[in-house]
Formats: sequence, structure tokens, C-alpha cells
Amino acid sequence: MKMENVKRIEDEIRNDDEKKKEDTIMLSEDRVDAPCLHRKRKITPICVQKKKCVLENTSKEEAAKLICSKCSKKLKLTNNYSCRCGNMYCANHRFHDQHDCTFDYKAIAIAKLKLQNPKLNEKKISD
Repeated sequence: MKMENVKRIEDEIRNDDEKKKEDTIMLSEDRVDAPCLHRKRKITPICVQKKKCVLENTSKEEAAKLICSKCSKKLKLTNNYSCRCGNMYCANHRFHDQHDCTFDYKAIAIAKLKLQNPKLNEKKISD
């Protein structure tokens, strides 16, 4: 008997929701130019809200990490330079010879030249 009451109540709730949807559709069709007054609030789960908080915290940490790796000077968003060695530097230490860079520019340049200028071997003329 209790299950029947629960099912009946659920059916009533569903019917009420369907009637409300139909009413809002009718209102929106009647007033095309008028803004919709009946808007449902969007409820987001707590786990989604936690993810947003975590993302906001990581962006604050990244902004705090903008310091020169050589002199520990605080860098602005427009005045930071990232090197190929993976570190961030200020305007004074942005070049590889000013901050003792560990990246091997010479090997990269040699490999690039080998790719761009292939060695040509011609057939030798035999007597």
C-alpha cells in the first residue's frame, strides 16, 4: 500500500513538471520579443564546483611562479622570457650566454643544416 502511494505521488510530480514546461512554452510562443521570465536555475554537482576551485588555485600558483631563474626577480606577464632549457628569465638574463643555458644550440643547428643541405654524390667517371 505504501508503494502505491509513492508511485502515485511520483506520477503527480511528473505531471506537474510537464504542465509547467507546457506553460513556459506557451508563454514563450505568445511573446517572442519579450524575455523569458520563467527560467530554471541550473544546479551543478559539488564535484564540478570542486574542480573549478582547483583550477582557479593552480592559475594563482602559476602566476606566483613567474620569477627569474637566475636573479629571482619577480616577472610581469609581459616581461618574461622562456628559454629552450625550460626556465623563465627577466630581460637582463634572457639570452643563453647570460644565464649559463644547458640547452645544446650547436647540436640542434648542425642537425638542422644536415637536413636542409643533403650531401650529393655524383657518379665517378671511369676511364
